[in-house]
Amino acid sequence: MFWVITYDVPATHDEWRLKVAKTLSNFGFFRIQYSVFVGDRTNNTVQACKLKLESMLKNNLVPADIRFFPLCTSCAQGTFRINNCNYKPGNAKTGIPSNILIT
Repeated sequence: MFWVITYDVPATHDEWRLKVAKTLSNFGFFRIQYSVFVGDRTNNTVQACKLKLESMLKNNLVPADIRFFPLCTSCAQGTFRINNCNYKPGNAKTGIPSNILIT
């Protein structure tokens, strides 16, 4: 299942924003905006990622809001984007539809 993950960590905790992003990347999610990641991951992977993030942030009292949104395959394929950039998105290795992946 595709997942969209968003996070908000205050600028006063910039080090933790980077750790959240790195953790999401380590679990196979791909950044599509500064604090938005997507990935076609198993429920087990999503749960492991969730537990890791909860542990990291709660043990260090970091104020954060991280949200996981499931997105079915047909919904993910129906997404579209509007941008003003001169690059071509998409990567066959990720399995993420090119209309939602930023490379």
